[in-house]
Order: sequence, then C-alpha cells, then structure tokens
Amino acid sequence: MNQPHQLHFDNQNKSSAKASSPSFLVTICALMAVIGVFFFSLRAPSAKARTRIALKMAPSAGLIVLASHQGYFDEEGLEVEVVPVGSDVEALSSLKVNEKGERADFAVSFETLVTKALLSGERLVILSELFSSSSNTVVLYRKEAGIQRPSDLKRKTIGLPSGSASEFVFELFLAGHSLKREDVKIVDVDAETLSKRLVAKELDAIVVGEPKATLAVQGYGEDFGRMETDFYSQTAALVSSREAIEHQKDVPVRLLRALRRALAYYRNEPVEARAKVLAAMGMDPTPENEVMWERARPHLGLSSVLAAMMKEELDWFRSRQRSVRASPEVEDSFEPQYLIQVAPELITYR
Repeated sequence: MNQPHQLHFDNQNKSSAKASSPSFLVTICALMAVIGVFFFSLRAPSAKARTRIALKMAPSAGLIVLASHQGYFDEEGLEVEVVPVGSDVEALSSLKVNEKGERADFAVSFETLVTKALLSGERLVILSELFSSSSNTVVLYRKEAGIQRPSDLKRKTIGLPSGSASEFVFELFLAGHSLKREDVKIVDVDAETLSKRLVAKELDAIVVGEPKATLAVQGYGEDFGRMETDFYSQTAALVSSREAIEHQKDVPVRLLRALRRALAYYRNEPVEARAKVLAAMGMDPTPENEVMWERARPHLGLSSVLAAMMKEELDWFRSRQRSVRASPEVEDSFEPQYLIQVAPELITYR
C-alpha cells in the first residue's frame, strides 16, 4: 500500500548519511538563502538615497534635467530633488544652511562664482564640469541709444551684477575691442531687474546670461540688439561643500554615472535630447532657443583648461581686492575621487 509522502526518521543510519552529505547541506543552505532574500525583499525594500541639487533652469543645467527626465537618477537608486533658483549666485548660496535649516547638497554654478567664493574662504569642491559655452554671456542694448557695434559702448551706461561672471567676461569683451573699463559707465544692478531697467531706458545696455538673453530679445522685438562675447568660454560645474560631501557616501558616484548616461544620450540623439530639455524647462522650441542650445557644449571632466581659467580669475579678483579672505590653490578645490570611479580618462588637470 502506498504511504503518504513524509519525512521518515526510523532509519537512523540512512538519514544520518544523507544529512551529513556535503551536497545535501549545500542545497539546504542555498534554499534558506533564497528564502531569506525573498522575505527580506518583501519586508525591507531598499530606500533610495535622497539628495538635493540647486540650479538655474538654463543650458548649464541641461545634463541634470536630462538625467532626471530619462530616469537615470532613479535607476542609480537616487531620489534627486531639483531645486530651481533664479541665478547661479543663488544656486551656490543654496549650499549654505538657510533660515529653515535646509541646504542643497549640490549646486550647478559657473567657475567664476566658485573662484570668488573660494577667495572669500568658502570650502567648496568641484566634482565635474557639466557645460561650457563661449556664447553664454551676451550684451543686450537699446538701438535708440546709438549702439550698433562694440565701439559704440563708449561712454554708455551698462548694467550688470557686480563681482559676477558677467562682469569678468564683459571686461574681457571690452579689452578684446580696444576698450577699457573706464571708457564705459558700469552700474551694479541685480540680475533679476536688469531687463526691466533696460526697457525703462535707465540703462543703455546690459550684460546678461542665457537663457534670459534669448528670452529678452524674443520679448523686446526689433528695438533691441545683442552682441556675443564669444571669445571666452565659460564653464559650469557640479559643486558641493566640504561639509555636505562628507555625508553623501556613494551618492556623488551614482550622480556622475547617471550624468554620463545623459551625456551619451545627448551625443547620440542631440536633437531629441535638446527638445526634451527645452520641454522640461518650459521653453518653446523656437529657432532662437534651438540656436542657444546648439551653442551649448555639455561635457564631464576635471580639466587643465578649467584649472587655467580659474587661476586667471583668481588674479582678476585679487587685483580688485574683492572679498579676498583666503589664498586658495585651484586644484585643491577639485575632488577627483568620484569621477575617477566613473570616467578616469576625463581627469586631465594633473
């Protein structure tokens, strides 16, 4: 008679032999491991690492926006909160704890502003370059002020934020056209009110970054013109503070892996990638906007070019004795330990 299937312990020698068999033990251990993993995954799903990135919605933030849109941060186990701000200065300031006790873990900002912050004693680190463009800073002018070419700026009133990347680039622009700072009247104007004061005819011209320059020309019409400052390439970088980076563990590596995927996508499908970024930023795919994005060059790296640019800017700030409280070495602000795990070939400054 057939008996129901069950475990029998009446044959001690046979059972002991089976129980002591190495293959039997391995099978049991493997089964227990699988069961353990299964129940652990049901009871304790792995939480994503949360991090905050402050940035201005501009071409400089293109890779961040694209990586978020494509789900690359998600796939790296990151919950990234993008914190939109009004300017690159505000993005950098977001790394400090505010009155609510909050701060960003990372920021996207231009190298000129990072250089200025280092001179004021801030402990910042650069993880990677993200973007460069020789057309990011533009001179917008009123045609009725008698301005058609750079030489016409002489004795005109120019608005720009003092101590900004715009001021540094504008001085180089003047020098490139045989003009001195003393040849024009520079007025310190907050970046958020530049366009309004130009329209109100309080200023003859303003120095402004993208995308505000393109949006302003679209809105103002034929009464206004623009001059490109396309002889100097500005670089935006992914920046953090020494204090914040210490608590991020492997988050920077995962961020950079996601950004590298976004860069690969951008290079393989540039038209599609630009369209997605424009849409994510709420910008229409007009010819002017398309041209602005075509001029942008997203990339990753810690390069000797960036180091040389920042050293030149250090000298510029020192010569004007603006907020100089420290004597930093540019390379000390570069933090290669994360990028070297993702793309070591992109580190060329040393």
